Amino acid sequence: MKKGKNRIVKGLLCFATLSTLMMGQNTVLTKGFAQDNYNEIIGEKRLSSFSVDSLTLQPGKTTASLNLNWYAPAGSTDAKIQFGDKVYDVTAQALTAPTEIKSDKYTDAGKLVCKTTIDDLKPDTKYTYYISNDGGNTWSNEYSYTTPSNDQFTFGFTSDPQIKENSETNSNGWNPSDGTNQTGWATMMETLEKQGVDLIVSAGDQVEDQSWGKSSEYEAFFAPEEMTSIPYAPAVGNHDRHYMFADHFNLPNQMDSLTEVMTTFRGQNSGTSQSHGNYIQATANEIANEAVSNGVSVNDEGQYDFTERREMETQGNYYYLYNNVLFVTLNTSAYPGGNDYENADNASVPSATKDN
Repeated sequence: MKKGKNRIVKGLLCFATLSTLMMGQNTVLTKGFAQDNYNEIIGEKRLSSFSVDSLTLQPGKTTASLNLNWYAPAGSTDAKIQFGDKVYDVTAQALTAPTEIKSDKYTDAGKLVCKTTIDDLKPDTKYTYYISNDGGNTWSNEYSYTTPSNDQFTFGFTSDPQIKENSETNSNGWNPSDGTNQTGWATMMETLEKQGVDLIVSAGDQVEDQSWGKSSEYEAFFAPEEMTSIPYAPAVGNHDRHYMFADHFNLPNQMDSLTEVMTTFRGQNSGTSQSHGNYIQATANEIANEAVSNGVSVNDEGQYDFTERREMETQGNYYYLYNNVLFVTLNTSAYPGGNDYENADNASVPSATKDN
């Protein structure tokens, strides 16, 4: 984890694990009772013609369901998924545009997002599935998902891949063994798959860019083929507080009634401000000139209200029952620290003063 992070992922474990194996990339593999034998449900064989954009699996409300999420090309109106021997219609929806769109960072304009849930899955069963974005005229490559057994499973725990699309490494740490984040992430996913995990649980920071996200980083994050066969349960880290996170994941039982924390900013304070460690902040020059900061204009109170960040700090709180285990994921990426009035005389929070 990097400085200033404060995230919690809690699980109520209702079974005893056999062993715990520490792995690279901040990964813990908790080994349970993975099954080698399974049934198989295969529907109509399709002629594969494309790889699905940003395809990922998330756990459903229980192990009898599965959430899927993918991007469809512009103009898609009739998405479908053949999962096992059944075909389901899927609604394609518009993506949420980031606060500031830069052509060198956001390349998803016009694309649509498809979110769906498959229910009534049987335990110990391998399902083959295909996706169509044009009403069934063309179908994707073949993918598969195997459900865990009734009362036992294996899961891996990981955190902070922080994919950097430019293969950047950090001399202070967080470097994969081969020197590139993308390949290191892929290697870790391969290792988890070989260990037979049924589920991957994350503590957050899927990508690196904090200024409304970067398309190429998510592209690299979803590149490992294991993302299409193993459910991945993400958490919102302080690098993930952007709309792109919500577009890329399909979370079960997500809470949507939380009160937004205050995220209005007047200046910088070594990476923190009166609200929390928000690294997207107005500079002294921007404040003095009331200039646009990171796509945000000064409001009537003379502050920069980063709405996207504020809204995303209430997202990503969800839970699911995986066999006999209740997993609860909480977004604690906000760092409430008071407001201008509370901290106006606090010398340690200079950004809170109204004169700043």
